[in-house]
Order: sequence, then C-alpha cells, then structure tokens
Amino acid sequence: MLKYLGLFIIIGLITAGLTSLIYSYVIVDEVRVYKSSVIVSDFVGIDASRDSLRFGAVTPGGTSKRNITISNTRTYGLRTNIMATGNLSPMVKFSDNYFWLEPNESRTVSLMAFVPSDAAQGTYNGTIKFYFKRV
Repeated sequence: MLKYLGLFIIIGLITAGLTSLIYSYVIVDEVRVYKSSVIVSDFVGIDASRDSLRFGAVTPGGTSKRNITISNTRTYGLRTNIMATGNLSPMVKFSDNYFWLEPNESRTVSLMAFVPSDAAQGTYNGTIKFYFKRV
C-alpha cells in the first residue's frame, strides 16, 4: 500500500513541476492583474481611477462601463484572454475576449459591470486578469 502511495506522490510532483514549467516559460508570456470593484448602492457614482478597473457606484439593475487599451509591444504575436475573479466576477462581461494581438497592435476592450436587480447593497471586489500567451 505504501509503495503505491509513494509512486502516486512522485507522479503528482512530476506532473505539477512540468505543468508549472510549461505554463511559466512556454505558454504564458505575461499576466497583468488589476484590482476591480463595483459598489451596489441607491445612487450612481463614478470612479475614474487609472490604477485599477473600478466601476464606481451602480444601482441594482444598472450597468457601468470601463474601457482599457492593451498593446502588444513585442516582436511576436500574443493570444490574449481576460478573466474576472472574486465576488464581482459574475457581474463582469467583456466586449472582446480570446483574441490575437499582432506585433505593435493595440485594441480597446470594454469591460461592463451588470448589476442584477436583486443584488444586495455593498462593495463587490475582485481582479481583472489579462493573460498574454505567446503562440
């Protein structure tokens, strides 16, 4: 029994190491992470901060939109995808996702927060992650 457990642990460690190596050095070129939040409130408010992707204050059933321009300054193409995390993630949608950026190409992506009409008041937090993969 212990022999099989040891073998299982060794295979697991090798698999994890190879996955980490491929993910870090071969596939993912860069990950950009931005703090994000939306405040569900009975009033509307704007947050124009440039160091994060905050959607401001939104009433239940309302929406808020932020635009971000991303650029590929590399000499090779990048496949790009965007993910939202945290309790904010079910509310966030992207105008474009899973797209290719050629060298020296830029693209503006709209990020929208759709607050459900039955959302409880409060602050919903998370991150918006941009994954850039060399293909």
